[in-house]
Formats: sequence, C-alpha cells, structure tokens
Amino acid sequence: MDRYLTQWILAGKFKGIKALILGDFRGIRSQKVYDILASQMELDFPVVHCPYIGHVANKITLPIGAEVELNTDRKQLLIRKMSFPGCNP
Repeated sequence: MDRYLTQWILAGKFKGIKALILGDFRGIRSQKVYDILASQMELDFPVVHCPYIGHVANKITLPIGAEVELNTDRKQLLIRKMSFPGCNP
C-alpha cells in the first residue's frame, strides 16, 4: 500500500483535492493508510473512512465526476449533480 500511495503522491494525484474518502482495505486498516499519507504529505483536506466503499459485499458506488458535498460533522455525503458523458439532460 505504501508503494501505491507514494506513486500517487509523486504523480500529483492528490493536488487540488478537497477531501479523500478511504474505503475498506483488505489486510490493512484505514488508519494505517492515513498514517502513510500523513507521513509523506501535508493533509490539508479532510480524510474520512467509509467501510461500504471497496471490495466488500454490501458496497456503495460513487460516480466519477459527480459534484458532491461532504459534511464531516454530520458524517454525510450528498451527491449534488451527476453528469454522464455522451448524454444530454
């Protein structure tokens, strides 16, 4: 996991993000993933854990490119707007 996260950090994949949602990881706790991130970069955005995202039986799927609102106080994620390439509303 450390190697994968390091690649993403060096490639700039976390630049400009407003929040990060960690899903369920096999064989590693999300706190360890957070610790790896925090040791390699400044986390100036909220990082939350959702056990229903990832390779689990009862999972939710988050649409890529959707506009969302993450409320960390309420532990709530609202999908505000979704767009599908090639589809006209």
